[in-house]
Amino acid sequence: MSNKEIHRCLKRYIVRELYPLFLTDLADSTPVSLHRSVNAPAERLWGSLKVARLHGRHFATRRAAMDEIVDWLGFYNSRRLHSTLDYASPMTFEQNWRAAQQGEAA
Repeated sequence: MSNKEIHRCLKRYIVRELYPLFLTDLADSTPVSLHRSVNAPAERLWGSLKVARLHGRHFATRRAAMDEIVDWLGFYNSRRLHSTLDYASPMTFEQNWRAAQQGEAA
């Protein structure tokens, strides 16, 4: 496969895995936050992935490319600090948010 075809397959894989999560997030949201675009977070994630790990790289197999993406997603969600999340990782931010929600409910 060409590099372009591998990128297309990988993008489809990411969207197939993440799109249901975005829809679930939107279903659980308050009406005010329902105006968020489902596509925007996926596009930002895909852009960051391409810049950080895929540009200029050639993978011998599709499996090697997918392993690289899974490794990067693990980093992105658990360790990468995001300025929009007050310099916390997405996992830490979500854990703190859920703890705050449970504290308010109690």
